[in-house]
Amino acid sequence: MSISGNHGLSYAATVSRQLVHRAAVCEVFLTDTRRRSDNDFLIAAQLPRVHSYYSDHLATPAAYDPLLLLEVFRQTSILVAHEHLGVPLGPSSASTPVSSPSSTRPPWRSARCPGMPCSPPPSPPTSAAATNASA
Repeated sequence: MSISGNHGLSYAATVSRQLVHRAAVCEVFLTDTRRRSDNDFLIAAQLPRVHSYYSDHLATPAAYDPLLLLEVFRQTSILVAHEHLGVPLGPSSASTPVSSPSSTRPPWRSARCPGMPCSPPPSPPTSAAATNASA
C-alpha cells in the first residue's frame, strides 16, 4: 500500500485524551484520523524526539523506542474504535469484570491451563468408599 502526502490529516494538535484512554495530554501522540473505506483508516501521529519514559529504553538515541511505537498502535486501535466504529466513550467493556453464577473458577484463572491437565484433579474418596475399600 502506497501512502504519500498528508491526505488532509492535521498535525497541529493532539486528539482528545479521552479518545485514546490517556490521563494526560503529554501522553497522547495521535493528532488526526480519516476513514478511507470500511476497513482502511489513516492516522496522523506526532512522535516526541525525547520522552521521559519512551526514550530510556534506547541503545541508540536517534531511533524511536519500540515501546513508543506499540503505544501509538494501542492509541490507534482505541481511537478508530471510538471515532469510526461507534464504540461509545465510558468504562471499557474489556475492563469490566464478567461474572457467571455457574462458574466456580476464580476470575483470574483461565479456562485452559497450559502445561497442565484441563480436567480437575480427581476427588479424594468419600468415607463410604474408603470403608468399602478397606473391608
